[in-house]
Amino acid sequence: MKIIVSNEETGMRLDHVLNAYIKDLSRSQIQNTLFARDRVFVNGKTAVKNHRVKEGDTLVVEEEEKKKPDPVFPVPPPKILFENGHYIVLDKPSGLVVHGARDVQGPTLVDFLTAHTPQIAKVGDDPVRPGIVHRLDKDASGVMVVAKTQIMFDALKRQFKLRRVKKQYLVLTYGIPAKLSGEISFALSRSRHSPRIVAHAKGGRSSLTQYWVEKQFGRYALIRVEPHTGRTHQIRVHFFAFGYPIVGDLIYIAKNVKNKIEGVRLMLHATLLGFHDHLGVYHEYECEPDKGFLEVIKKMPLSH
Repeated sequence: MKIIVSNEETGMRLDHVLNAYIKDLSRSQIQNTLFARDRVFVNGKTAVKNHRVKEGDTLVVEEEEKKKPDPVFPVPPPKILFENGHYIVLDKPSGLVVHGARDVQGPTLVDFLTAHTPQIAKVGDDPVRPGIVHRLDKDASGVMVVAKTQIMFDALKRQFKLRRVKKQYLVLTYGIPAKLSGEISFALSRSRHSPRIVAHAKGGRSSLTQYWVEKQFGRYALIRVEPHTGRTHQIRVHFFAFGYPIVGDLIYIAKNVKNKIEGVRLMLHATLLGFHDHLGVYHEYECEPDKGFLEVIKKMPLSH
């Protein structure tokens, strides 16, 4: 705000003059905010409240910097599991996108991170994904690690590239595999005609998923999964191609699946993550499934 003092205002105290122009603040509020924070200037110099003005003086009031509002999340915000100066481990809720893209609307995990730790915006090699070294699908949930320093980012990126990060997931599938433990290995590539990733693809990239059936519920199975490669949608595509699609998956779902559960979130949860920090020390973090995941499990029929 800029004010030129008139002849009628000559001799008035500065705070009285401002009170006539600033309608949304009382005189005491003007004193306790603008003057206390040195935001009032007369002819380019910081002024005090009882300064007497004269005709032609230029008064400038600096506006308060508006704090950027914290992102409002349509789902529960991420839960921080561990944090130090170099990285943060958190539980991403189902329904939250990791980072922005052309077709992404609403807040993302990156919005949460930059509000929580603003300096993370300078970490990484892509300003759209600061600190992000891996991701979970929007509707999946579970443990993630995000780098807070460049040295940690580089260490994590190298480990993911060399497949030295330990990852385990829990999934609920339609149908129970004939073998209660084993491996799924299909070559994967992206379809030219749909958003799906295609398994058994000629010329596709090799992929390997290990699994163990933990519980059986009638026609459903709760399965622990450990992917040994990190292909896009790997777990979802592997179990779909294996004949046991994941409950709640709206893309990889067979038309002949009986008794489909409607309106259920993607039943895919990252439950364990192990990696080495920038000093080479190994750390492992576990994350229990959220309430929504567990409520679906509780409703499952018992096996006979």
